Amino acid sequence: MAKLTTKNTEMITTKKLTAVDRKKLIDDIINYHEPAFELLDIEQATQFYPKVSFMWSDEPHISLFKKEISEPYFYIELVNEDYTPKDSNRSLYRFRGSPECINEYFGKKEVGNFGEYFRYFVPLQDFERIDLNSLLQTNTKTINSLQVKQQPVISEPLVFEETYDDQEETDALMAKLTIRDHAAIQWKLPVSNKKWLNNLIKQVNKI
Repeated sequence: MAKLTTKNTEMITTKKLTAVDRKKLIDDIINYHEPAFELLDIEQATQFYPKVSFMWSDEPHISLFKKEISEPYFYIELVNEDYTPKDSNRSLYRFRGSPECINEYFGKKEVGNFGEYFRYFVPLQDFERIDLNSLLQTNTKTINSLQVKQQPVISEPLVFEETYDDQEETDALMAKLTIRDHAAIQWKLPVSNKKWLNNLIKQVNKI
């Protein structure tokens, strides 16, 4: 059997996380990805969890439990042992699973507080990285397409984008912000359709 090592993983062992600390860190990660969850239409409670990669058979792997590997889609963010982001881009990765996957990957039996359970070793290369910019573009086109179908026939051209005066860099009401705007703010990327918001993000983050 291939030896499991922690090579190439960033480990912090000076302080062991408490259950409360771990929950707070995981909640922060979930909140960060909330705009992406809305675009992907997934339930984070069952379809997402931050994961630490490990080396096995000379390549990086991710440990998934039976419930996780059986989901049609399961998403992860790579983190270090202390739940800090491993990737500065905060990338999301997707695994396409099924109940049959438990027969396709190596499973290791372990014993925990709730009895015996299996965790399955899935190569990181079997995960696909989510292109958030492409996701935003696709979502915008879908919304616009639905809006066109729902609008009555009128003689004037239809305008679906919310309009703001980009010359007036004033605060916009939170109720007026789109999912795309929330994603831009959360991810600190100038991907909004509002120029003033993109300019603000570039200025603050020195992009």
